[in-house]
Amino acid sequence: MAKLLQKTLMGEIFLFAVIAATTSVVSGWNLHKHLTEEFKTKGIAIVNSIANSSVEILLNRDASTLQSIIDQFFDIKGVAYVYIIDEHGEIIAHTFVPAIPEEILKHTYETGVQLEDILINDLTIAEQGEFIDICAPILAGIAGYVHVGMDKGIIADHRNSAIGNQISVVLVIFLISVFIAHIRVNQISQPLNQLTEYAQKLAANNFNAQVKIQSQDEIGLLA
Repeated sequence: MAKLLQKTLMGEIFLFAVIAATTSVVSGWNLHKHLTEEFKTKGIAIVNSIANSSVEILLNRDASTLQSIIDQFFDIKGVAYVYIIDEHGEIIAHTFVPAIPEEILKHTYETGVQLEDILINDLTIAEQGEFIDICAPILAGIAGYVHVGMDKGIIADHRNSAIGNQISVVLVIFLISVFIAHIRVNQISQPLNQLTEYAQKLAANNFNAQVKIQSQDEIGLLA
């Protein structure tokens, strides 16, 4: 019985491992792709909103109002940072605390101030994580540019949580199937063990031995 149960369990473990790995990879990738596109769409909407509302404020050099605007968008879930540069490439408002990271300064310099359309880049900031940097011009770049960073860490957290939940469901199904398999193997192995003992007694010339198997299946007919 032990060998039969072991073979059955090994087969189930292999099958469920393949199912869990395949579904986790496929669903995880699809979710990651979907959330990334969703974050990009949200980020584009935010930069366009800021760009459209900041033209007059930028032209008037109203720094306090400009800071108030970007602080409001900074509270939106998924937004990691917001900053605005003028037409000369100088950062005039931002949400970084306590200081602007070097990676942002370098990225701003490399991006330049010649953009006339939305630009999307992946950006890594040391000790903070990975971000989707979305840049949009204000008044075709004449009044400056808006940068919004969407936190890719949130995407990873959602993806990992979904994969974990899926694996948990598969694990529960696996444990239930193991329990059922154990019962079925016992039902099959008990009459087989009786037949084996009966055959051994016959081989030992014990012709008075009897076997008590009441089932009507092939094992019962064999008995």
